[in-house]
Amino acid sequence: MSKIFAILWVGLSMQVYAADKADTKNISFAMTKDQIASDCPALIENLDQDLKKISQSKAKPTFDNTVLALEYTLGDFDRESGIMAFLAYVSPSKDVRDQASECEVSIDKYYIDIFANQDLFDRLTQIKESKKYKKLKGEEKRLFDGYYKSFLANGLGIKDEKKRAEVAKLKKELSELSSTFSKNIRENVKDIWVTKAELEGLDDEFIASLEKKKDKYKLTPAYPHYFPVIKQAKRAETRKKMRSIFATRGGEENIKILEDVIVKRDQVAKLMGFANHAEAKLALADRMAKSPEEVRTFLDQLIKDLGPAYEKEYAVLQAHKCAETKCKNAKDEMIYIYDNYYYQEVERQRLADIDFNEVQEYFPLDRVTKGMFSIYEKLMDIKIVKAKTDNIWFEQAEYYHVFDGTSNKQIGEFYLDLFPREGKYGHAAVWALRPPRLNTDGSKQMPMSAMVCNFTPPTSDKPALLTHDEVETYFHEFGHLVHNMVSDTRFASHGGTSVPRDFVEAPSQMLENWVWKEESLKLLSGHYKTGKSIPADMLDKMLKLKKVNKALWAMRQLFFATVDMDFHTMQTPVDTSKQWQKQIENILHMKSLEGTYDQASFGHLMGYDAGYYGYMWSSVYAFDMFSLFEEKGILNPKVGKKYRKYVLSQGGSKPVEEMLRDFLGRKPNNKAFLKDLGL
Repeated sequence: MSKIFAILWVGLSMQVYAADKADTKNISFAMTKDQIASDCPALIENLDQDLKKISQSKAKPTFDNTVLALEYTLGDFDRESGIMAFLAYVSPSKDVRDQASECEVSIDKYYIDIFANQDLFDRLTQIKESKKYKKLKGEEKRLFDGYYKSFLANGLGIKDEKKRAEVAKLKKELSELSSTFSKNIRENVKDIWVTKAELEGLDDEFIASLEKKKDKYKLTPAYPHYFPVIKQAKRAETRKKMRSIFATRGGEENIKILEDVIVKRDQVAKLMGFANHAEAKLALADRMAKSPEEVRTFLDQLIKDLGPAYEKEYAVLQAHKCAETKCKNAKDEMIYIYDNYYYQEVERQRLADIDFNEVQEYFPLDRVTKGMFSIYEKLMDIKIVKAKTDNIWFEQAEYYHVFDGTSNKQIGEFYLDLFPREGKYGHAAVWALRPPRLNTDGSKQMPMSAMVCNFTPPTSDKPALLTHDEVETYFHEFGHLVHNMVSDTRFASHGGTSVPRDFVEAPSQMLENWVWKEESLKLLSGHYKTGKSIPADMLDKMLKLKKVNKALWAMRQLFFATVDMDFHTMQTPVDTSKQWQKQIENILHMKSLEGTYDQASFGHLMGYDAGYYGYMWSSVYAFDMFSLFEEKGILNPKVGKKYRKYVLSQGGSKPVEEMLRDFLGRKPNNKAFLKDLGL
């Protein structure tokens, strides 16, 4: 992927805001296949000419004429080309998506050429070896070091010219393979047709929402189908069928692509003098962790510490399965991946005695959105106003302006695209389509972001009703979006979520806590018929569930992180299916469904390679930051403004540890994280 109080909401339409003219030049989503085919190479050609002016300049290299020139030139290019690449994930037209994917590959390949440009690197090296480098401080030093590492990551530290050329060649091949892998996940999907009897356990409203032909109902692997079926379908055979189409997305071609990618990444790392891809990635990327050994120690210790709690929760799943299969010994029951969520749900139902379909009725999308906006507005001192625009990629996508709550000045704009459709990106993510920065004329570039999700859509007789899990996802992703909106950085390279990859999830993970607190849940909920907030007894039952199956959830994350590190530290070639199954059995004590291959649709392996550990790593800081809100009040605007000022507004312009010390008033620690895990 190339460079997201009810009364307060009502008052928004009556306010007058001083909006700067948004920088919408060359930003259009209404692009045809032919436009992309012609505009994409033209943009690359123009960039090439601009970069030659920098790299071939006769002037002595300085921070301004080399680093700043590179930053603003690439920033302008990213702003225009990023829209084309984005359309590969959201356009309703397959022709546009396909052409946009080709454009994205071309862009990624050209970026490899940029950071394999010896002339540019020589200019940076001259600065680094001069007295000028020692005078660089703060954001300027971080900007220089970031660019310098990007050149090193593309082999410019290699003295042998043939090896440098080989690195560039491999990097381009990797870019194309990565794009194809992601495209296959979006496009190469299957569906199944089942009878109503096979949907036993699913409520009538869900069944009524499905496409029907004669006596059969269509199921797809999209989240609004997958999770209800895999959690609630009583027949194991139905769950198997659903798991089969979910865990074969991407097709067998993606197994070959993944294993080819792993080999090529390893080759690149060795050409650059590293033992493996993980070592190279951690050494040359902006990460808090500095070595695979540090990551392994973190993961292995958590797996060990969580072991007893996990075994206890796993035994509960076995007991539930044994009760259904009428086995003689629960310990002999094997939990397959298609069993996991189902028996977790059985346990949740047992403990809470709660109807989750009824819970869903209290979370209509409009109410959740208004409540979520009001919470973010109060905490971050912002105002969010729905706006009109003709510049949109899909008619159901919505457009908003963001204003600073104190000055009433517009500070950003964003889009929401929330429901699944064929060919659309299948998970939840935020694209920073135009990052914040200070322009060369002193004006500010207004950030623009797009949040893409796949929530339960409305039906003919009901609005979109979100599951509580979807509410949590909504809150999480919107945290990324707000990070981009309130970031106030000099350089686009530091804007918003441009922070170390193993910290980037922390701000949004912290914000997930709000969907588990009574004070905020009352703002987020309202029955779609009566508007009444969620009843106290239902709320109490929900809140009790936060700790249920906690070890099962955490160990699953540790499994993904471990297998990711395995793939990128093992001797190649790697049999990914064998290693995946080995670690499922070792860590989770489960088995995959025969004939499936989860790794072929594990998209994180293309963007979070040797970095999935970051989800658990960043949780340490997420819970530490939340501890201050817990102490002072989760809707305390003073704490929220402090958080915006010292963490979100800084983007990646400062070291994470420094930002956290400024916010917390102390060094960060893991006490709250371990407490949450029950350790």
